[in-house]
Amino acid sequence: MGLSDTTRQQLRQLVEAKPVHQFKGSHFSSDDGTTYSVEAAVAFAKTNPRYFHKKFPVSKIISQLSWWDKDPSQTEEHMKTVDTSFPLLVLQDKDGSLSVADGLNRLKKATSIEHKTTVPAYVLPMADILFLGKKKSQAESTDDWHRRLTNFLNSDEAYAILGNEITSWMSGGCWLLAEALKAYLGAGAQLMAVSSSRNPVEHVVVFYRGQVIDGDGVQTPQAMLRKMATLERVPEPKLVPFTAALQQHARSEIQCPASSIPKLVALLQAKLGAP
Repeated sequence: MGLSDTTRQQLRQLVEAKPVHQFKGSHFSSDDGTTYSVEAAVAFAKTNPRYFHKKFPVSKIISQLSWWDKDPSQTEEHMKTVDTSFPLLVLQDKDGSLSVADGLNRLKKATSIEHKTTVPAYVLPMADILFLGKKKSQAESTDDWHRRLTNFLNSDEAYAILGNEITSWMSGGCWLLAEALKAYLGAGAQLMAVSSSRNPVEHVVVFYRGQVIDGDGVQTPQAMLRKMATLERVPEPKLVPFTAALQQHARSEIQCPASSIPKLVALLQAKLGAP
């Protein structure tokens, strides 16, 4: 039986009134970008004994330790100090799959040092805590994507695609990046050029959902044009469609190796996920 709106409100008030201070400020996110407070989820789990498993089999979640191994912020020193008697927070998706939302250090210590085969855990079906989730605003989602994109573009892995001939994504690599972003973003993404009184093609960007994207990340068209005028000293810049004629003109000045586009698209998908 589903929860009534009144019951949901009462539970929300309960979990927000009794925070679990060990996890103050900790959050986890679902695939759709909804964020959940760890302390609120644990407080909710304590309202019903069916969620608590005193001896939850480690074998069901041992694969989750691959995330511990990949996370550079996790250290052996900290892991050895945690208290494995405190329950893990395990989420169960609608297909039955399990993931550890909180407690990877405790799981690591319990298996690697204490050689335990069971651990205490709260196991929460995601369907039961949907009312605790908070959707990110469009602005927050854009800021998060902008940050992840710029971090990726400044990585050695991304720069390796440019090779030795192209200086950067803003100097010679703009067309390649724009083509890859257009393929990655799909329908609605459009190639645009920054044209000026000096050169028909000063720069190439992607226009998507009212914003432009280049090597500096996501900006409004106005902010990008101001940047081109003030920082790049482009005279009278304007945004125009990157037509076939303009592409032909740009080939002599801006490189866009066709073989590099699918490589960059694959990396964007791997690093940023679905757009």
